[in-house]
Amino acid sequence: MSRPPMTVGVGTFRRVVTGGIGRNARALGLMGAGAVVVALLGGCDPAEQAGTAPGSTSTSSATRSTHAAGVVPGHGTATSTATSTPAATHSPTSQSSSLGALVPVLSVIDGDTIAVRIDGVRRKIRLIGVDTPETRKPNTPVQCFGKQASSEMQSLVQSRSVRLQADPSQGDVDKYGRSLRYVFTADGRNVAQTLIAGGFGREYTYDTAYRYQAPFRAAESAARRTHAGLWGACPSFGSPVEGSRPSTSPAPAPVAPSTPVPAAPADCRIKGNINSKGEKIYHLPGSATYDKTVITPSKGERYFCSEAAAVAAGWRAAQD
Repeated sequence: MSRPPMTVGVGTFRRVVTGGIGRNARALGLMGAGAVVVALLGGCDPAEQAGTAPGSTSTSSATRSTHAAGVVPGHGTATSTATSTPAATHSPTSQSSSLGALVPVLSVIDGDTIAVRIDGVRRKIRLIGVDTPETRKPNTPVQCFGKQASSEMQSLVQSRSVRLQADPSQGDVDKYGRSLRYVFTADGRNVAQTLIAGGFGREYTYDTAYRYQAPFRAAESAARRTHAGLWGACPSFGSPVEGSRPSTSPAPAPVAPSTPVPAAPADCRIKGNINSKGEKIYHLPGSATYDKTVITPSKGERYFCSEAAAVAAGWRAAQD
């Protein structure tokens, strides 16, 4: 049997339609709002979604920074990272590792001779391999550029400490009782080579070749070539300063000794003198007071073969 058509009243239809439209509109509204929220969330930093405070470091920003630097996450760096290498340290040429301890310089005698203190004893040091113009040699006029050489030596070592190096090929002392040594500044400069290079002296081979002969000769050649120091200022090495004269101080009147003055033993030429105050003072050959010092054995004066022997006997070095 066929059902009769269903009839709906106008009021009922309006309620149904209006209710359906209202529900659908609310649903569409919620869906639209959700889409907006999703869109907004999709453009935010995940850390911001999680509530990361502004100004704090986030994983996303770190990731973006990593990409900006050319780094692909999980694949290492896309660009190489420069490794900082400390600049090489260039220390001056130094022999300090093979030299003795630093010793204080007491005085500069001239351009190639100084006095130092070793174990409490004053010792004169004659530099090996260099000869500078004379300024204090008895009966010798002051030589051209001698004062400049002495001044340069003072600028290098005066009131400072130096290291000494012996050379077996040159012996231990010279005929004047001075110790033969190479002298190095605290920062490692070879003093003799520095003097030669500046034109304050010449390379000097006494008898046999020595350790630094080659570089010393090369330094002199360079100084001559550039007319450095005395090579540009003096007519020749050792030429006297104009107007200078050898020391002509009159010798003290000889005093007739009660006993003959003994001759100095062949290898013992250090004079042990006793002055008017009773001070025992020894004088080295070549010193300013050596030639005018007279030894009188009756007064207890004597000759010594070495400075060490003089010091051990109670004598001190002359301050000249």
